[in-house]
Amino acid sequence: MTILKVTPTEVVTDAALVYPAVLDELVPLAWHHVEQYANNPIEADHGQLKHRLIPMRGLRTDRTAQRIIAGHAFMQNVRCGHYELGLDAPPWSPRRRGVHRTRRLHLSNQRPAASARLVIGQRNTAT
Repeated sequence: MTILKVTPTEVVTDAALVYPAVLDELVPLAWHHVEQYANNPIEADHGQLKHRLIPMRGLRTDRTAQRIIAGHAFMQNVRCGHYELGLDAPPWSPRRRGVHRTRRLHLSNQRPAASARLVIGQRNTAT
């Protein structure tokens, strides 16, 4: 804890009896949030991270660890709704294509014009 530059203000744990004494020693100013199921989203998120790390055989270098941690934090923030990607861009911007076009149509409850819809014909030539 002495090498961290940020001191946590809130710690979420389950109701294990060992946590209050340890947290009072390590981070006495942090609020200790104890709830039976409070850790479930955190533990589920760790499961997704472990699922990704097992085929990689762990984090072998600091560079790999930094990239995985940054990507994992970014995806967690996206899932929590902290980003509205591309919504601030003007409609003519190349950043607002694909997913953003369908999101705008969904928000306005309109269907795209027939010329804007993707038409896929039969591709196989078997008869």
